[in-house]
Amino acid sequence: MAQKTAPKTKKRKRRRQSGFVKLLIALMIITILGAVGYTLSVTVFFNIAEVTVKGNTQYTKKDIVEASGIIVGSNMNLLDDDLVEASICSKLPYIGEAKIKRKYPDTISITVKPCKANRAYKTSKGYVTAYGEKVLDEVTVKPEKLPVVIAEIERYSIGNEIVLKEGMTDAIRTVKEAVDKVGIKNITGINVKNMSEIEVTVDDLIVLQFGSVENMEKKCKNAVKLIETERKKYGDEVEGYANLKYLTGDSNKSYFTRKDIHGSDKIADTQKK
Repeated sequence: MAQKTAPKTKKRKRRRQSGFVKLLIALMIITILGAVGYTLSVTVFFNIAEVTVKGNTQYTKKDIVEASGIIVGSNMNLLDDDLVEASICSKLPYIGEAKIKRKYPDTISITVKPCKANRAYKTSKGYVTAYGEKVLDEVTVKPEKLPVVIAEIERYSIGNEIVLKEGMTDAIRTVKEAVDKVGIKNITGINVKNMSEIEVTVDDLIVLQFGSVENMEKKCKNAVKLIETERKKYGDEVEGYANLKYLTGDSNKSYFTRKDIHGSDKIADTQKK
């Protein structure tokens, strides 16, 4: 029995070795073919023959293609989508979004969306207009119909996000989210220069004194009530300061002081609430 078993064992071993060699050869062939295919895909095939542009902006197709850095004749598979899209938005400030899409075998499609200023930041030289934090332009005159943000600016450049002192960008976002959520309209100013004395101006008539960002939604809801109360009593042109600093924890203390917020010192009565 031992003599018959030994040859069978050797045959099975040879079959396993043969199978392993075949598998190894197959893997080598697949690897070589894959390497050859990749090399061809980034050298011979899929070279860019055309770049198309979709979307209505103030920029020409030539402007957008040049800003993208895409070169006709280069390989489309070597493009870094994120870098191309960021380059377009940075070099052409009034483009808020850019997306590229490959259309094989040889076309790149660029789709762009415009943006327009929705705020301004006060600078030492004047103002910069911005779409959120993205700087669009630099001007010397206060932009009309844009809320003006007063903050400590560390640096800015057109086409890129403005950099504020640590914590100020987050504070502005917190304020904006709360203001939008409760429906306070016609914001004309946001001041976070002092993070413990944050202020928001409404209609260029009423200054909401929030203090810190703590309990911001509660403060905004109370601000709505104060504004409604004062306007019912004194009309839509009433000016003054709504002190909401003390609306922390369980406290509901807030009050409105009628006063010319632009500094003429005409003070009326103070309404407690």
